[in-house]
Amino acid sequence: MQISLVHISLKRIAYLVIMLGGSAVHATIINVPADIDSIQGGINLAHDGDTVLVQPGTYVENINLCAKRITLGSLTLVAGDTSYISRTIIDGDSVGNVIRIESGEDSTTIINGFTTINGAAEFGGGIYCNDSSPRLMNLAVRGNRADYGGGIRCLNSSPEVTNVLISHNAAGHGGGGMDNFGSSPTLLNCTFLNNSAVDYGGGLSNDLSSPALTGCVFSGNTSNTGGGISNYTYSDVLLYSCTIVNNEAITGGGMWNGGSSPIITNSIFWDNAPDEISGTSSTVTYSNFQGGYPGEGNLDSDPLFCGPDSGNYYLAENSPCAGSGEAGNDMGALGVGCGPMLGTHDGNLAPLRFDLLQSYPNPFNPVSTIRYDLPQASDVSLIVYNLLGREVATLVDSYIEPGYHKVLWDSRDARGREVPSGIYIARLVTPEYSQSIKMVLLK
Repeated sequence: MQISLVHISLKRIAYLVIMLGGSAVHATIINVPADIDSIQGGINLAHDGDTVLVQPGTYVENINLCAKRITLGSLTLVAGDTSYISRTIIDGDSVGNVIRIESGEDSTTIINGFTTINGAAEFGGGIYCNDSSPRLMNLAVRGNRADYGGGIRCLNSSPEVTNVLISHNAAGHGGGGMDNFGSSPTLLNCTFLNNSAVDYGGGLSNDLSSPALTGCVFSGNTSNTGGGISNYTYSDVLLYSCTIVNNEAITGGGMWNGGSSPIITNSIFWDNAPDEISGTSSTVTYSNFQGGYPGEGNLDSDPLFCGPDSGNYYLAENSPCAGSGEAGNDMGALGVGCGPMLGTHDGNLAPLRFDLLQSYPNPFNPVSTIRYDLPQASDVSLIVYNLLGREVATLVDSYIEPGYHKVLWDSRDARGREVPSGIYIARLVTPEYSQSIKMVLLK
């Protein structure tokens, strides 16, 4: 096999020629905006097997994959750096779907490394899949709206959805984050955050669908029915190692089932209002349900999340969910992410050791939460520095009682001026302990 790479400078398109058994297969990389100034233009030029590679920037477009079996990616695709997701934006300008995939595209159609915003449509404001099964990965789908599927709508489709943040989308009827009808999507390590729907499925709604979810988090989603998830008629839903927490509805705060019987394993349902689950029964095993749920290996115990007030749903080291799932796995989506907790003399929880945890979110713009744990009262200094070691802002400089603490940094310096994008160091110092973390500000 002979492999050669040829550059054509006039068009700045690279051809990867693979010679195998006397035949040649050409895979073209079309660069946006170097070769053509729009993403849709790149798609139109592409042939099956090609890659459309998009540089960071905001592209005000409503794109259609047009039955192309291609890879559409930001620099996340080639660099493996997920910071390009927030820097490569497709803005639907509130005039239609941001991305339409509706012509039989299969798993050879890949979309990787974008943020989709401002989509507005009847179905699938951010992404609309119809009779298609693409691979959607490393995406942020936020701030879109539709009647059904504010973020994503799947109709007779089976996409693979991996590492996708679906947040702050809205639906006039069902599926604020995602709506499935007659579909069987696979979702891995996805987060549904602060989505809303008027009627059902603030985070996710399913009708005549069989989605399989693994390692997914649902938090802050709202609807009249099924704040986190709504499963309507004949939907065979599989939830494995998911965390459903702090969602709200009139009925079925965490999940509502209407004629469907989901299978739930290794998952956590906690702090959903007014209830964790309602409607027809589910098969639940090795899961932690507030208020309890019948089934083998199930718990009804405070999961001891590391920082639920700041949206950190990792488990404390001594969480009852750690190692209590099927085959000794952790329950929930995120595993152990902070030190152990214990009960103090007044009944409140306090950590067993000092700790400075990674800020959340990270990267961030413009506000990030920094959390630190104190097993005893102590003088605390928490200061943000730039990479030159110069002090940028003092966030804490006082005597602090034991417990789990958090402080916000709004990316301003000590004089209240906004600081530029870059890497910053937050350093916690007490007489007994010191630690630093890196924070990435992306504007």
